[in-house]
Amino acid sequence: RIDTLQTIEDYPEALLLKWKLEHESRVSAIYGAEVGTVSLPVVMALPIGKHTPHIVKEHVTAAILKNSDYTVHPRNEHVVLNRPDLDVRDDDPDYWRTAERALSKWYQQVLEPKFSGTSPVEHLSIAAFAPIPLVMKLGALIGDKRPAHVLDLPNNKWLWRDDEAAKERADDWFDFEVPASLPRSIFVGVSISNHARDFEQIVGDIPVVHFSATSPRRELIGSQINLDGFKRRFNDFLIRLNRAGAQELDLLPVTSLSAGLEVGRGLLQKTFNRVTVWDYQDGNWVKALNLIE
Repeated sequence: RIDTLQTIEDYPEALLLKWKLEHESRVSAIYGAEVGTVSLPVVMALPIGKHTPHIVKEHVTAAILKNSDYTVHPRNEHVVLNRPDLDVRDDDPDYWRTAERALSKWYQQVLEPKFSGTSPVEHLSIAAFAPIPLVMKLGALIGDKRPAHVLDLPNNKWLWRDDEAAKERADDWFDFEVPASLPRSIFVGVSISNHARDFEQIVGDIPVVHFSATSPRRELIGSQINLDGFKRRFNDFLIRLNRAGAQELDLLPVTSLSAGLEVGRGLLQKTFNRVTVWDYQDGNWVKALNLIE
């Protein structure tokens, strides 16, 4: 393309040398770092309603490098869960029970074996696009004892933002009030990307405790730094719920995918007996699946 009479003037020597230096710089950053973490890319790609994700593995690989300033390097393999693996349609009346069983089976047979053997995986980079209850379930299966980074949405090639807000710790972006005493079973509204609403008919007389962003919006969490701030605040929230007496939670989440994943990851080390997550569909809440039983 460069060495043709029609285009040769569009690619002068100075431009080609500039491209060469930029490429050498990228390669040096990737392979010349003295300290680096090797990470297993874990991709979850399932339809959300009519939205079916188009996953490009090269985008995931590039995002792992760029989001970490080239301190995290992807392994050569990608572990992918997509619709054929799940083998269930989202319009199936038994969708959630079947999906939960299929996801757990996939985790046990495909992902969990990566954590043992002669070269066990020590770090994960998770790119998830799926209904929030399934994203939370994946987080619950993985847990928070194994280091992991979460990538952003595929429509931005999984890249986190690089604006000023993305550099904030974000702990004070989230509010909650937990009573001194709570019954054994409660509902929990999680409002991050929008406000949890329309739940009056399903909660009855059971108390609802809210964890909310001060300004809920779809793209509130824009970086790993923001996400870590959310995770710290939500873990504190869970601890206070448990100390107040709550042992069984019904979650009503309106969250981003990244926040949903971290909600699931943070639940395993807590002392709740049951955590059930609901899904908001067409103005109604539907009981989806159990994160902890």
